Amino acid sequence: MQDEFVSIIIPTYKRADLLERAIASVLNQSYTNIEVIVVDDNDPHTEYRKKTESIMKEFINTPNVIYFKHDRNKNGASARNSGIKLARGQYIGFLDDDDEFHKDKVWYQVKELRKTDGKIGAVYCDFVVKDNNQIIRKNRYNKEGNLQFDVLCNKLNISGSNFLFKKNAVQNTGFYDERFNRHQDLEFLVRFFNDYKTKYINKSLLSIYKDDRANILDTAAMEKIKKQFLSKYEGIIQTYQKRGHLIYFYNYLEIYKQHLLNKDFLAALKCWKKYKLGLRVIPSLLNRQLYKLMDKVMVKLYLLKKERLL
Repeated sequence: MQDEFVSIIIPTYKRADLLERAIASVLNQSYTNIEVIVVDDNDPHTEYRKKTESIMKEFINTPNVIYFKHDRNKNGASARNSGIKLARGQYIGFLDDDDEFHKDKVWYQVKELRKTDGKIGAVYCDFVVKDNNQIIRKNRYNKEGNLQFDVLCNKLNISGSNFLFKKNAVQNTGFYDERFNRHQDLEFLVRFFNDYKTKYINKSLLSIYKDDRANILDTAAMEKIKKQFLSKYEGIIQTYQKRGHLIYFYNYLEIYKQHLLNKDFLAALKCWKKYKLGLRVIPSLLNRQLYKLMDKVMVKLYLLKKERLL
């Protein structure tokens, strides 16, 4: 089962030291009919560009590794679009430069996609979250079909690295919206689920690493992005009628929670009043604590299962 050609796009920005691990995880796949497209979004003449170029010299004689450099820093959406334009595969996947594919990820996803009809545009897999190479969380999300409502609510508890798309589905969906500096995957998936559904593979095939260097948004920037996202898809939100208000609630709830994490309780109170979040925030905050407990239990069960398979 090596007929279909697969393109994996790795956008990279300021993480050259982690990039080699990501590339190696694709090159070491059990499915070998594959190309890796690294899109360097660092500004030229910066140390980040120099370090990335140094890493990529190691792959200069590797025929299935393509290295493309932007002439200036654009954003993640633009980097993904550059990769899509270069991709030759029948299937297209994305990998964040600080994450890692497990050895059989592409094999299982291609196997599943081969069985699907035209209504299915992608498959996604389970994942684990690691901190200092220790598993701290295992995925709990396992829905199939049209997940647009969950995307709009930002309750799709997976990353862009999970999916493998059919190329025609990506082409029909259109490029990533480069006006979005954040929520790029969500914005793309809203449009994707206008026409396609997804399948789920009940296997942990991806490691997502908690990176303390991640660019965490302040609440003002988060609020701006939320409004941009909700404004663009106001028409689609209205089609959900009675459930539409929940989309606004869950997006504004994220801003409220961020204020609490920042221990800015006055700002949290103002946010709570501004967006009329009401008493519905209480179950959500309680669920957050419950999920933390569930994470610990699921990680232990996952590790026990893994030990038995070894």
